[in-house]
Order: sequence, then C-alpha cells, then structure tokens
Amino acid sequence: MLTANNRTQTSGSLPSLEKPTCPDAHNRNYTSTVSAPEKKYRLQCYVNYGGGDGQLGLQNGTIESMPACLDACAREKSCVGAVFKQRTPTECWLKEYLGLAQGGQAEWTMSAVLWQ
Repeated sequence: MLTANNRTQTSGSLPSLEKPTCPDAHNRNYTSTVSAPEKKYRLQCYVNYGGGDGQLGLQNGTIESMPACLDACAREKSCVGAVFKQRTPTECWLKEYLGLAQGGQAEWTMSAVLWQ
C-alpha cells in the first residue's frame, strides 16, 4: 500500500494523508517530513487535549492548517502532539505531554499524537 507521498506502509496500515480533514481523517496517519527522521502522527477528529502545553503552547496566528501545525510540532524536539482549531483565527497548540483525550469537541477541532 502506498501513502499520498508514495512511501510504502506496513501491511494493514492506512495510507497517510497529505491534507487531513474530518471526519475522514479520524484514526488515519499524517507523516511530517520537515525533520529527520520523519515523524508520524495519528489524527483524531473532534478531540482536544487540555493542558500539556509546557513551553510550546499556542503558536502564532500564521499556522492555518493541520499539516502546518504538525510540521511545527515535528520541528520541536519536545513536541508529542498538537491540537488544531480550524476557526477564525485558527489555533495551533503544541503539546509537550498529553493528558486524557477530551472527546465530543466542536467539529473544527482536530488533534494528533506522535506515534512514530
């Protein structure tokens, strides 16, 4: 099976998404290639992780997509996940640690957890 970037995935895994949107992106993967080695994130629709921001927290208002938010996370050594809120203005929250997932969030909330 091939990802959107034509990289081979292991048997049984879903292909990575280049432009994730909910609800189709739920429990799919996004691969960030801005750092070496590349980092893979598991996407979660309508989920928030409160707290855990540490020194990272809310990024400036120039991050306007979930892929850009995850690429920002990939550049930070201590980042283990992100929460992106697609509203005006957009919000990208980088996480140094994750607590309990808070489901049932608004339709414009998407989270991702570093898993590889």
